[in-house]
Amino acid sequence: IFFRKVYSKLVEKNNASEVTGVPLICLQRSMCRLCKVLHDSRNFDAKQYDLNADGTVGWWEFCILWKEEQFTTRLSVAERIYMTLEDPHRSLLGKITSILVLCAILVSAGSFIVSTMPNMKYQECAECEPQPFEEFELVDTVCVMLFTFEYVLRLVTAAFMRSE
Repeated sequence: IFFRKVYSKLVEKNNASEVTGVPLICLQRSMCRLCKVLHDSRNFDAKQYDLNADGTVGWWEFCILWKEEQFTTRLSVAERIYMTLEDPHRSLLGKITSILVLCAILVSAGSFIVSTMPNMKYQECAECEPQPFEEFELVDTVCVMLFTFEYVLRLVTAAFMRSE
């Protein structure tokens, strides 16, 4: 589906039609640009995909190109971490991380609510104001540390994302 969008964009940008195809020179420039963005050092030659020698690459020729070239994105560790945190539906680790953070939010909120109940407090002296049990403070500290770690991780790794 992604490569269908790529082909449609090429057709649109070059004022071509799905029937006539994309001119070779435009395809050559676009694929070289794609290789540059993907940090791929291959030498791409669009002429080999003009199977009917009409100076353009149609949809089926483009499908062959995409299958043979097998373009892939090589992400750095920072980009992988950012993508895992930013779009949790793309990977199992992202889903697990998202569920962990959601659980921490629920535990933090629940802990705060329960700590306000009178029977979850103790008094050090008769005149002192009741204080929540120490366990609630520990739960809150752990949750805040987790939230801070996630936020800092997002902030640091966002600087390494490519804009293209």
